[in-house]
Amino acid sequence: MTIVTVVGTPGADRQRRWYAKYGKEWHRQYRAKNRERLNEYHDHWRKNNLQKTRRTVNDSKKRTRFRAMLIIAQRWGDDETRCRFDTLSVNHPLRFAPCYGDLWIDHMNGGGRVEDRKRGSNAFYMSIIEGDRTLDDLRLLCVLHQLWSRPA
Repeated sequence: MTIVTVVGTPGADRQRRWYAKYGKEWHRQYRAKNRERLNEYHDHWRKNNLQKTRRTVNDSKKRTRFRAMLIIAQRWGDDETRCRFDTLSVNHPLRFAPCYGDLWIDHMNGGGRVEDRKRGSNAFYMSIIEGDRTLDDLRLLCVLHQLWSRPA
């Protein structure tokens, strides 16, 4: 039989006070004591919910990427992410062409793919968010300007 306490009743208040005082420590001890059983449960859940897990991971990566791009945009004085085609050279043939496609992080000095391979793309984004990486050689470009920003 399960005991249900209704919010606002003396039982619920007593539970809330107990949890505030002892709850974190109780959960820490419970996880330490039942580590193997909990790991088995989580592995089983992940296997049975692959699409949910993938969706969660992908959404998290998208949020991390967007936060990193927002930080780069703020470095260039923008409040929103946008293509910085104005950072291309004055003689660039597509400097005044309209933007097209998704935004990408452009490494102005090249070598971006090497950096991704070294760290992994999510670690690269996290290093931007945490402030471990300098932003001097990064800018945001759309697909059109990104592909044409290569030196001739």
